[in-house]
Amino acid sequence: MRELAKFLRKQVDASGKTLTMLAREMHMSRTTISERLAGHSVDERFVSALLTATIAEPRLRQRRLATALTKLREASQHKPSKTSSPQERLRAELVHLGDNIERIARLLEHSPGSPPDGVWFDAGELSAHWEPRARGAEQGRAGWYFTGRRRALSELVSWLSGGAPDGRVRVVTGGPGSGKSTVLARIVTLADPDLRKRTPVDGAPEATIPPTGCVDLAVLARGRSVSDVLDRIAAVAGVDLTTAAEGQRLHVLAALLPAWPAELTVVVDALDEAADPEDLARALRRLARDATGLRILVGTRPGPRNSLLTACGHDARIIDLDCHPWLEPNDLAEYVCRRLLAADDPHTHSPYRNQPDLAARVAEAVAERAYPTFLIAQLVSRTLTDSDTIFDPSEEELSRLPGTVADALDDYLFRLGPDHHRVRDLLLPLAYAHGTGLARDTVWVGLASTVAERTYTLSDLEWLLSTAADFLVEQTVDQEEIHYRLYHQALVDYLRLAQDDHLVERRITRVLTGLAPISEGRPEWAKAPAYVRRYLSRHAAAARLLDPLLDDAGLLLAAEYDELSAALSERNRHLAEPDSRSTWFHHVLPHPRAEPSRRAATIEQYARQFGFDRLADDVSPVAPRRLWATPWAHLGRGKVHDVHNCCDGNIHAATVVEVGGEPTLVHSGYGNLVVRRLSDGRRLARLGTSHPYSPETDFGDDWFAHLAWVHGDGHGAPSPFDQGVTVRVVTSGQVAGETYVVAGGYDGAVRLWHLGPAVSCAAHERTRAAAVDRWKSSPRFGGASWIQGAAVVDGARPMVVVTDLGGDVHFLDLATGSPVHPVGKHPGDFARTLARGTVDGRPVVLTGGTIGETLRGCVQMWDPVTGLPIGDPMPHDDEVRAIAVTRLHGLTVAVTRTHVGHLGIWDLATRRLVRSRSIGLVSTWGALALTDIAGRRVLVLGTQGGFDTDPDGGRTMISGFRVDLVDLASLERLDHVWVNSEVLSVTAAAEQLLVIGCMCGTLALRCGDALVP
Repeated sequence: MRELAKFLRKQVDASGKTLTMLAREMHMSRTTISERLAGHSVDERFVSALLTATIAEPRLRQRRLATALTKLREASQHKPSKTSSPQERLRAELVHLGDNIERIARLLEHSPGSPPDGVWFDAGELSAHWEPRARGAEQGRAGWYFTGRRRALSELVSWLSGGAPDGRVRVVTGGPGSGKSTVLARIVTLADPDLRKRTPVDGAPEATIPPTGCVDLAVLARGRSVSDVLDRIAAVAGVDLTTAAEGQRLHVLAALLPAWPAELTVVVDALDEAADPEDLARALRRLARDATGLRILVGTRPGPRNSLLTACGHDARIIDLDCHPWLEPNDLAEYVCRRLLAADDPHTHSPYRNQPDLAARVAEAVAERAYPTFLIAQLVSRTLTDSDTIFDPSEEELSRLPGTVADALDDYLFRLGPDHHRVRDLLLPLAYAHGTGLARDTVWVGLASTVAERTYTLSDLEWLLSTAADFLVEQTVDQEEIHYRLYHQALVDYLRLAQDDHLVERRITRVLTGLAPISEGRPEWAKAPAYVRRYLSRHAAAARLLDPLLDDAGLLLAAEYDELSAALSERNRHLAEPDSRSTWFHHVLPHPRAEPSRRAATIEQYARQFGFDRLADDVSPVAPRRLWATPWAHLGRGKVHDVHNCCDGNIHAATVVEVGGEPTLVHSGYGNLVVRRLSDGRRLARLGTSHPYSPETDFGDDWFAHLAWVHGDGHGAPSPFDQGVTVRVVTSGQVAGETYVVAGGYDGAVRLWHLGPAVSCAAHERTRAAAVDRWKSSPRFGGASWIQGAAVVDGARPMVVVTDLGGDVHFLDLATGSPVHPVGKHPGDFARTLARGTVDGRPVVLTGGTIGETLRGCVQMWDPVTGLPIGDPMPHDDEVRAIAVTRLHGLTVAVTRTHVGHLGIWDLATRRLVRSRSIGLVSTWGALALTDIAGRRVLVLGTQGGFDTDPDGGRTMISGFRVDLVDLASLERLDHVWVNSEVLSVTAAAEQLLVIGCMCGTLALRCGDALVP
């Protein structure tokens, strides 16, 4: 517990807050806080409250919370003795992680049936990339030709076998064809026990052979996004990133990796071919620096002006295979000699077989011309072995050998005779293909025909793959389908050298777009070929034709997240200056692991928020049965206001009333109330300003709102209209057919608004003046305290009941605002909420908050007729933040929610607990509402983070904000909706509509029946 206490004290010191300030914010005594900071009786609730008070930035707070709770669990666990068995010590480490033990144990096993120290490969990449590179041979050709690179291998093996990781990335670099992949593949394959058995190592220096188990994950970064690579690292480490927001995946992984009980080594090849190479390099550098026990080995070209090497870190250890001492000329000669002799491949034709002296002389000549590029040596040696004549290594012949990759390829293709143009045309689509390449189908044929402006058929592909050019193409397997791609990036560079990339990409985009079948006048992207669904956006971005496609909801639903994200990044690179799409559209992209109905709902939700209304309107036709709909949104983000220029700040409370027979929303705003049309979110008025009706709309003469009375805090006379502070409470009620709205805020004042007909604006002004006069002369309840709850109560004497933070309960006459009863007192030091209800035909009011001077909570029932409490308080283990009154199984019940996520159902007739459940979802604001979805009574909760409980019992940290749906009868969680702003309030309306009040505005969600399974 000492380490945890030290950690918490460090957070307090960094915040600069005193014990007095903490006591006020945490609602604890200074003595209690001091004792717990010394390490006595620390629990999860104290840790959460302390970090909430000391760390303002939500995501930093969540990372610190994860660290603190890990330390708390560690301190609470039984420490195995040194004599404990290895199994007991491993179990203790797994418990220390706070996750499900069996789930992590399965992750440690990597995959069913594989050894625990094996290397993780992506499906198809071992046979297509790692294994042939390790052999120094083309795919499909037998034999082991790897040789040399002793200095580079020795240093890497020493690093992998040495002490603890030093936080520096190791980078193997060099020009095209320098053998980067071969060195990494040699390390990776020898580190895997199964592959090690099949790899000849006789004669190899011991210092160049890595120990088995020293590599955990091998990733080919070609075409991959940063998120894709992070997901693979997280999977090996057993870190769950599924609930992490897209922009926070790196931060969450970096925060949770230090808890991994063993060292982890990740090898990433072809970083320069990733979707965002520099971003990936920076992400890997961050992980290597922050995650204790993590080693990262990267293979990449240097990039323009060594930009990729710099992105890997100024302190990265660089191994440049093109430079001394990493390259020795003898390495090239020995490699070519082995290929010419083809001793390990009896099926390969070679005129140099069994002629070692001749092969050695020719190899030296080839190596001299190829130096320092292994790819040139490979291409030339392939040409020599395919020939029926023997090369004469004379000075004259030597000068004819190619000295560049382009020359080597030219030389190779020229030997194909008149068909070399045909080969180029058919290979060119592969030079522009993304991912695992192209299948042998109409997509490849169509691209080749259009780009080359010649007609090709499937038979031409058959011919290509059966000619001597087949070794330029490697096979991959993607979703049980064979794909083809060029086997080296240098071949891509060579084929694209003479092309106008922009023109080619426009032709490719046109072909791919036309491959989607048309139904009812629009493309059916879900039925388009797989390559179209995945990579059309990438080609369209390169062709600068992406924008029209981004308004097509069908394409966004059918496409893959990583490719859309990469396409958006490509689009933004072509812009002279950022626009709204470049700034916000990546938030609209659907989550890659969500089911289609959720993806559609998410697209519409964020498209509404960020102003892409054309896209939002396109969702309904393609996904009418999505989980929820978003009729409108006025939600800002960070320092950027709502794109519709209607953001009204922190929406702490809202209520729905009827105006002229139409449902209307009234919610809190910047020091006033905002009135919106519920159907489309259009702002109608601001109540509490000198010009409430503004040019935005005109209610006409049949309706208006006027201020009936104000009760202040006894400290001066603030403006009765413009509060100038946060409005904390908004509620409404009807009395004798008249509608009233009550507003209370942090200025300690209560304002009653009367919504009714007006004969003219002059009548409104007279009423307004009378309200001001009445307010100036009216009594005020004393004490400056924030208003926490209010309700309009009908009866023989209608009244407004209000509670403030200090626990005072005021009963005010509806007509005059005068006190009806003496001020009541909630049983605790603090009151947080208030609700009204009816029990046995009598109106009641309930206040919720703390009890006594503790952080425990309670609910107190009141009789508004007498102003007295009814019975004893209903006790809770934690401070009560929200109350809702409803009917359940014939009973009138109060549903309560505490700060740390405990839900309770109380029978108000007996004031006894009927059912309780902890959902573990924290909310400072206590947002709670009741609604009916698909005939089922549902609780709707706003959540600001915490720990979510998985079905298998594991706990996952939530790194964002969301709205959770809970079945009222069972208190079982049903589903949730992510919201990228802190949820302050939830208001239910008819037809399954929810209005979510957030830190940056409002959001309307219409729940579909499928949200309630």
